[in-house]
Amino acid sequence: MNLLGSLALGVLVGFSTSLVSDQWVTIFGTGLLGGYATFSTASLETVRLLHDRHHRAAALYALGVLAACVGLSLIGFIVA
Repeated sequence: MNLLGSLALGVLVGFSTSLVSDQWVTIFGTGLLGGYATFSTASLETVRLLHDRHHRAAALYALGVLAACVGLSLIGFIVA
């Protein structure tokens, strides 16, 4: 969910420069997509890995999710 939400948010922000007003970006970006693409699942998985003493896997997972979300947001922004 985080990855798809990040891509969708990037597309929304990319379109906002020409097609969508800032108010709608705020409403849809924060309200709809913000609720859809929360980091709660990624955070929970990281904590579970830490709890099971898989420290390296937890760090790689957390960094991987962050990098993928930022990358997909950038792709969505560029495509829009």
